[in-house]
Amino acid sequence: MGGEGGHWIGRAPFSNHNHTFQNIGDGTYAHSGSLAIRAAVSANVNITFKILYNDAVAMTGGQKAIGGATPWAISKQLSAEGVKKIYVVSDEPEQFKETRLFADKVGIFHRDELINVQKEVRAIPGVTAIIYVQTCATELRRRRKRGYIQDRDIKMYINPDVCEGCGDCAEKSNCVAVKPFDHFEGTKRQIDQSVCNKDYSCKKGFCPSFIGVSSSSLSEPVKKSFPNLPDILNTLSKPKQNLNQIQNIIMAGIGGTGISTVAAIIVMAARIDKLYAQSMNFTGLAQKNGAVTSQIRIGTEKSLYTRSARLPNETADLLLGCDAVVSVSPSITRTLNPNKTIAIINGRVEPVGVAGVHIGTVVDDSLLKKHLENHLEAENIKFIDISNLAESLVGDTVSANIMMLGMAAQKGVIPIKISSLEKAIELNGVAIEQNLRAFNWGRLLSEYPEIVFKAASLDRAIAEEQPINNYIEKFSKILEQYQDEEYSKLFLLNVNKVISKETKISNSKNNLPLSRKVALTLFRMMRYKDEYEVARLHTSGEFAKSFFNENKNIKLEYYLAPPLFSKKDPETGHLIKQRFGPWIFQAFRILSSLKFLRKTKFDIFGYTTEREKERALFKKTINTINKISDNLSENNYEKIIDFLDIPLSIKGYGHVKEKNMIIAEDKWDKTLDKIFVQKDFKKVS
Repeated sequence: MGGEGGHWIGRAPFSNHNHTFQNIGDGTYAHSGSLAIRAAVSANVNITFKILYNDAVAMTGGQKAIGGATPWAISKQLSAEGVKKIYVVSDEPEQFKETRLFADKVGIFHRDELINVQKEVRAIPGVTAIIYVQTCATELRRRRKRGYIQDRDIKMYINPDVCEGCGDCAEKSNCVAVKPFDHFEGTKRQIDQSVCNKDYSCKKGFCPSFIGVSSSSLSEPVKKSFPNLPDILNTLSKPKQNLNQIQNIIMAGIGGTGISTVAAIIVMAARIDKLYAQSMNFTGLAQKNGAVTSQIRIGTEKSLYTRSARLPNETADLLLGCDAVVSVSPSITRTLNPNKTIAIINGRVEPVGVAGVHIGTVVDDSLLKKHLENHLEAENIKFIDISNLAESLVGDTVSANIMMLGMAAQKGVIPIKISSLEKAIELNGVAIEQNLRAFNWGRLLSEYPEIVFKAASLDRAIAEEQPINNYIEKFSKILEQYQDEEYSKLFLLNVNKVISKETKISNSKNNLPLSRKVALTLFRMMRYKDEYEVARLHTSGEFAKSFFNENKNIKLEYYLAPPLFSKKDPETGHLIKQRFGPWIFQAFRILSSLKFLRKTKFDIFGYTTEREKERALFKKTINTINKISDNLSENNYEKIIDFLDIPLSIKGYGHVKEKNMIIAEDKWDKTLDKIFVQKDFKKVS
């Protein structure tokens, strides 16, 4: 961090680019960024400074940025420095009604107009500035949780039945609350309500699956009753605290989930026990999902403070892996000692950045376990999906870290009294009751895991892959609901061709990976989600039934882009989504009852280009399956399985799906022809 933008003064005369953008935070602006702006004005270079007004330094605790400047004060300072044009962009521009507070001729826009604003300033010679006003998401969650600011009333949900798993919502929002969701149709998306900052930008993804629900109309899904702590908690033994030497603890997690807070609780609890303790936090990226590590050292002598807070190599007594991916990073594994380190790892693997979510990257947890076993004895590693337990038992995935603390404390690997840790949680002053419950559930998990999993209604065992017959039967029943029985029989006819051929090759009746992929591919092509199907899924799908059973008399809003009467974005040519109130639900019911019009001359939606392409894709898939069943052999078996990833990549709605179609169809015929040409070549030779 320094005078960002100053480098352009020297580079500009030698660059082919006429203009550049430079991002700086409000903290950087205060300590050095303003000097870079002054120098750029003096040099008269073409540059736009985008000043992100975070309103807090979330990375180090949420304190105000040094100087405490306001957006209007910054605008006046910029104007006084000679900046040619200044714009203010915000997700809530209505908060700046008093424009007289700002410098003269400052334009105020909604963040949706950011691209247009950037295009305009790019053409203005000299130094320009955009002040982007948006409180840091992590700090925003903190303030809402603590009651410092009013919470937004709308909660956003994704109907997984409607979702195609294209990831456009993740791309549009860059929000880590949009997470992968395992579904029988493949990986889809869901919104983690525990970390959602109610930014609502995810609904801009071109998909009709988003449902806005008024929080006041929910039948308290967040405040629903959770299992009571069983009486057996009172029988748990108090672990002995034998601290003969310095105890070293390392925590690994992701930003925004309370890693630093748990570290602070441990240090406070140690001091309550009249022990000496110090910690060192590495906050990584200044964003949620950035790697965060805390190193804690606890001792009985004051001389501890003369030692480095950083853990020497191979000295860790305990690894609390609040995130599995961060836990296997080199900065963590260097501290592990195979002879003494105990590792407690949260088995829920979080997506590695939003880009990974969008493209469908999945981190294999078995590889993470194997990597840890290269450094530690397998019996010293506890790998448990604590996030799911925390969500089921206390209603918040963020509480998983406190649950892990309770687990470690009960095992005796933290040399601090249980009562002191509970006192430190109380002194922290945030969600005290919830955190104490999570802590004690963690203690129970250490000694009675079966009781905890039963209370959470979760099964410890991994469900076995269901037989192929059950798999395709589920698809056939959905297709019957989608259209009719005849349509379902067509699906079964084509899938059974491949099953029959693959059974002969693989000598197995259940483990048929090719047939499973063929079934899923054909199912998705036959069940293209037109207006009738989206309406049906929003009113009578599995999610709709479960959602409405839990919440009576709820107020809903939907975000849709009906192709027959939606406006188009003049810049992109894409349809613009609109908000529809509760009345659309009744329209959905009527529309879903008209599914018999599908593929008839009375189907007004069937004449659109999108539907014509989807019908053509269905026919292409049938022809491909026939080709596969006629030409399948041991030589091309594995290649055909891999090939089916191409049609399965066609996901989404509207222009998103069209784009994926173009990419897939370019590979489709080339790949398939190559497979069968190679087979024929081998036959001739």
